[in-house]
Amino acid sequence: MSPTSLESVAVATVAYNSSSHLGPFLSSLREGEDASLTVIVADNGSRDIEQTREFTREYGAQLLELDQNLGYGGAVNAAVRAMPERIRYVLVSNPDVLIEPGAVTALVRALERLPEAGAVGPRVLNEDGTVYPSARKLPSLRTGVGHALFGGLWPSNPWTRSYREDQEGSEREREVGWLSGSFVMVSAKLSTTSVGSMRASSCTSRMWISGTGSASTATGRCTCRAPRSCTRAPTRRPPNQPA
Repeated sequence: MSPTSLESVAVATVAYNSSSHLGPFLSSLREGEDASLTVIVADNGSRDIEQTREFTREYGAQLLELDQNLGYGGAVNAAVRAMPERIRYVLVSNPDVLIEPGAVTALVRALERLPEAGAVGPRVLNEDGTVYPSARKLPSLRTGVGHALFGGLWPSNPWTRSYREDQEGSEREREVGWLSGSFVMVSAKLSTTSVGSMRASSCTSRMWISGTGSASTATGRCTCRAPRSCTRAPTRRPPNQPA
């Protein structure tokens, strides 16, 4: 893949008083990927907007200052609408991650190699090096009930292990039911049609893709530094969604 291939890729991230994370995030993007990569920061009315402006200027990112706090999903949608027509792939990312060199390129390659996939994501690590559960299966009724009943009392039960799939298979590319919205890539066409309005209550929200597959790839990696730097809303579980 040639370096200029990232001209068709755009990154959308949401800021809400996130300047302490935004600088390292943008720096990791610019140091690890080609400069042609488009980056859009949608700001939800932050108090630290001046620092955000400085970082976007320093790292050549586009700043979208929203008139009101649209929440995480609303801000992502606004960023996608602001992207140029040449964009083929959209990477949605929290600003509190550090992206290892080549991770964005690896996700583009995965989507090009897996046209049936609706979304792809990398292996996401916590700061201590442990694997963050960013990819999981859609549980069957039996698995969902077993996980709900025994997940807290018996964490190693087979239903919880099957549902979470956060350790097993983390080193290999595989098909999963859903991916964390903390760092996920979709095609630009899918982001404006099949997914529709992206709803999210927190940085670790789930992106559901209807009628398409999702894949998790271990070839790209990123590190999550803090779980809730871009939204005021606490983490809320979607209705009927196991933890």
